[in-house]
Amino acid sequence: MKIVKPAHFKPLKYEKYTFAVLYGGRSSGKSHEVAEHLILAVANDEADVLCCREKQNSIAHSNWKLVTLKIEQLGLSHLFECTESKGLIKCVNGRQMTFKGLSGQTQESIKSFEDFNYVWVEEAQYMTRENLQILVPTIIRNKNPKIFFTMNPRFEEDAVYAEFIAKNRDDTIKIFINYMNNPFNNKEVYAEAERCKKEDGNDTYSHIWLGEPRGESNAQFIPNGLILSAMNTEATISENEGLPVILSCDNARMGDDSTVISMRQGKLFKILKRIKKNDDDSEIAQLLANYEDEYKANAVFIDAGYGYGLKDFSRQMGRQWRLVQFGGKSSNNNFLNKRAEMYCNMRQWLRDGGALPNDPVLKAQLRSIEIKQNNDNKIALKSKDEMKKEGKPSPDDVDSLVLTFAYNVVNDKIRTNLNQNQNKARTNIGLKHFYGRK
Repeated sequence: MKIVKPAHFKPLKYEKYTFAVLYGGRSSGKSHEVAEHLILAVANDEADVLCCREKQNSIAHSNWKLVTLKIEQLGLSHLFECTESKGLIKCVNGRQMTFKGLSGQTQESIKSFEDFNYVWVEEAQYMTRENLQILVPTIIRNKNPKIFFTMNPRFEEDAVYAEFIAKNRDDTIKIFINYMNNPFNNKEVYAEAERCKKEDGNDTYSHIWLGEPRGESNAQFIPNGLILSAMNTEATISENEGLPVILSCDNARMGDDSTVISMRQGKLFKILKRIKKNDDDSEIAQLLANYEDEYKANAVFIDAGYGYGLKDFSRQMGRQWRLVQFGGKSSNNNFLNKRAEMYCNMRQWLRDGGALPNDPVLKAQLRSIEIKQNNDNKIALKSKDEMKKEGKPSPDDVDSLVLTFAYNVVNDKIRTNLNQNQNKARTNIGLKHFYGRK
């Protein structure tokens, strides 16, 4: 059966993954898409499917109606036997779909789901961390396991969001969609979205219709509106031509942290490479040097935390890379340390129109940065270690961004012209004094 898919859903069919997270706002079509995808997987003898949600008091609270409607729309009713009283759909090839609630299940009863190699968790924003930690190991032991999450995000601290959206995982695809991506919506949907925006305000509209997490703490350093504005701003290299190119490397070796190499030129920023669990300084140094040559960078800044090895290799290669001490002293007495200074410079850059990639990991990390109190009344931010103790992801991507604001950088061509003009001015002054003498 040939079915035409909107482009944003094609990764479900063509990419390799264990986990798929479809998240966004109302009327985005994500549940319809997953239902259809799983029905075809059963019909093609690929999977036995568990359809579940955190709370399901009866079959009426499940996606039963949606799944059976999709079977009918696909013209596959002759292949399936649907028994609503048992919450069971059987295919003629022996495969099946069943519908369960997770709340109230015991650890042992969840482990009994091990016969299913595909799982669909609907309304995954409500899934508890305990059930997630039991369900995932139970399913991924099977051959060709896949777990699908569909959700309208609630809070970034929710289990599925924190584990699969706010982190970079090689085994996960993330599809962010809202009502504007659904070609099947009618004009009434758009009218209701606009009514919400006008009457209930941007925060409610962004949460319900655009699928942005709710809430902003009083300590949050970068407001949600500023983050969204930057991610909706476009910038190109041609628009920023002539401005200095700055490369950065936030080097990491421990746990789930990533080494992140980034580039900024004027209002343009992009992440060039994320590297997981690589302690080979020579390999990272060579990669950084290649990017330096490719972008003709005017400066390269490295986090001094694990950057001394890179600095040594830079000397061997004849490079002039600069180490940056996040905990070092700021040149401005208003800041507790260099980290706070760089973050404030980055925030001002965002206010001035800086453009960011619309990346869920970067977005979550930006939102997680918080101000903290200190006895000196200086601007201070919670450290990486403090954030990790609170269960927040390490802000590797954001640290790579703020590194580009460590020191002022002047384009080599501009610097050359300035020096020439200064020399010329000194010469003219000297000649004037010389010829002015009697």
